Amino acid sequence: MPVLPNLPKFSYIFNHYKYKFMPSPIAHSIVGLSIASNFEKGVKNIFKNNFLSYFLIIFVSAVPDFDIIPGIFVGLPSKYHHGITHSFVSGIVFALLFSLLTFLFKKRFFLSRAFLFTALYLFHIILDLFTIDTGEINGFGLPIFFPFSFSLFRSSIVLFSGALFKDGYLNYQTVFRYYNFFPVIMEIIISSLVGILIILIGNILKKKMYKYEG
Repeated sequence: MPVLPNLPKFSYIFNHYKYKFMPSPIAHSIVGLSIASNFEKGVKNIFKNNFLSYFLIIFVSAVPDFDIIPGIFVGLPSKYHHGITHSFVSGIVFALLFSLLTFLFKKRFFLSRAFLFTALYLFHIILDLFTIDTGEINGFGLPIFFPFSFSLFRSSIVLFSGALFKDGYLNYQTVFRYYNFFPVIMEIIISSLVGILIILIGNILKKKMYKYEG
């Protein structure tokens, strides 16, 4: 995972918007729900309605991409995308705060939810690291160690070609064009395989824990 050179201007993190490739919400949702399957105590009983609980999982899985909201106000929704919300520290802080919020609904399983929300957030970042990222200075990358480092990282291995947004515009007419169909299909297949692997590893760890406790 090569690192881009340190950038003298902090503002660069907020302004790399010439081209955008990103996994669709489908990939993040599939992997997020797979992770949640290993945290029954964290998922169940957040709400009385299980549908709302799993909607919450999908919501948290997509939270890092909420950085498009500031860009909407300046006419370029992707302008600030892949900025500071795509850092590990942001994920941990968000997970703790959101766990406290859900604790108001059900005063149980705080630690389980904290681990769950952290995993959902961080896996979103990991998926984005393995998405094709082209642009200036050998790819834009993600500031995963912000605020400790302004360096941008990306994986040299590409698993997701991602949907293409040109010129920083989140144009749904562009998203649903033919050239995004194949990447999204491949994304569903790959994210499903990742999800299955997560579930299998989770089951193996659970069996070892039960065996140890027994």
